[in-house]
Amino acid sequence: MNSLNKARNSFFSLASITLLLGLTISIHSLPLANVHDTRSAVQYDSPAVVRIISEITGTVVCYSCSSTGGNVYFPVQANNYYVTYVSGSGAIISPDGYILTADHVVDATNNIEAQDAILQLAEQDYANTNNITLADAQAQFQQYASNMSVSAQVSKTMVYLSTSYIGQLQNTAQVVSYQATRIVANSTPDKQDVAIIKIEANDLPFITLNTTSTPNIQDQVTAIAFPGDADYATSGSFIDLLTPANSDVNTLSGLLSPSVNSGQISSEKTQSDGTLIYEVTGISAPGSSGGPVINNNGAIIGFVDAGTNTQRLTYLIASSIVKEYVQQAGVSANPSGSFMSAWGQALNDYNSTAQCHWQSAKTDLQNLKLQYPTFNAIQPLLQTASSNGANACSISGGGSSIGLIAIIILVLGAGAAGVYYFVFRKNSLSKFQFAGSGIPTTTQQSIQSAQNNPQVIVDDAVSPPKETSNDPPSITGKHCANGHFVQDQSAKFCPNCGAPLE
Repeated sequence: MNSLNKARNSFFSLASITLLLGLTISIHSLPLANVHDTRSAVQYDSPAVVRIISEITGTVVCYSCSSTGGNVYFPVQANNYYVTYVSGSGAIISPDGYILTADHVVDATNNIEAQDAILQLAEQDYANTNNITLADAQAQFQQYASNMSVSAQVSKTMVYLSTSYIGQLQNTAQVVSYQATRIVANSTPDKQDVAIIKIEANDLPFITLNTTSTPNIQDQVTAIAFPGDADYATSGSFIDLLTPANSDVNTLSGLLSPSVNSGQISSEKTQSDGTLIYEVTGISAPGSSGGPVINNNGAIIGFVDAGTNTQRLTYLIASSIVKEYVQQAGVSANPSGSFMSAWGQALNDYNSTAQCHWQSAKTDLQNLKLQYPTFNAIQPLLQTASSNGANACSISGGGSSIGLIAIIILVLGAGAAGVYYFVFRKNSLSKFQFAGSGIPTTTQQSIQSAQNNPQVIVDDAVSPPKETSNDPPSITGKHCANGHFVQDQSAKFCPNCGAPLE
């Protein structure tokens, strides 16, 4: 029996090597996404970039400005307020809906431009009420500038998924938006301009912060955002997103298509309050505020905060500063999610050069579409994978990693089968002399029988009797109609194939 056990051990050892090799290959072929170039990084991260629109309401008071020395309130109509809107960008940084953006996009107290817009509405209101020109109204407001006080607050913040997730719209109902429920963490006015807001959703795409390396001067970086001047290409305004049913698919698709601009870090500076900022060659315009700026590995090294009037330079708040607010918000430093795992696998297969990668990519993308029906941006990728993967996949093809893996597994499997047959079977047959005309064969049916009846031995047709003498043992039994030998004299049917015994 020792030789039989050794044979079994040899067989299962080789089988284990084969299985472990296959398992190792599978594990290493499914990372989130190996992004080491700008194109791959943008492709991987873009679904997590969002457009943000905040509705801001406000009033104006001019203290001691009336002819009697009393206060003057605007709007002139009582119990009313002015409304203006701010558009910005942001990045989802966790699958459960935490979003990084610039504080002035979601906090009116930190947005001087929004306060100026409220003041301008009050000037127009005053001109209309008193039947004077806007210029005259502005002159009077300027006269009492020190008496003016603007009160502004965000009444609603809407977050919109981009066409990098929802794809080019086929109808206006495909716009996907969420209302932000709260600002989880943010800086004080005029300080660092960081905000983390929350939407109620799960398993979203997300981008991770850079925590492994320090950006250097002349590093190439890329901004993904929604600059306002890009809206000029559409026939509408970003406000159209608030009521998509009143717009058209082309306008909405244009408003939800992010711009991608690359530049270089030209300087690193520290503000008086200790805030680290990066100066980057112009990669943004008004409206880009809050948009993520990523490195070639797809990690956020900062976000767009401000720019010059010439738009030659853009200033980024560094990820090292952002990290403090992320921790304050209780967001995981190493988030994970099913969507990003599946998306990373699909992109790996899609961008691979290995043989059969189109077939793998097609399967991955089909599964993604099935699990995430609103992820329509993958449709062009799926069409490409389906078209290129139309031909059958073969093992041949010089240097293909999949082909090589298949060959290795086949060789090891054949070796294992050879050891099993020549060692185990040979030892079995040399020790026993079977009665009958042939060697019993284990068929698929006999394997099934063995699973149903654990006492049936699949490896051998008979159990070896104990040796009581040096003489060859005498074995008696019956054969079934298919030639299988059965030692059990009381049996009426073959335990291997079920055929009646002769």
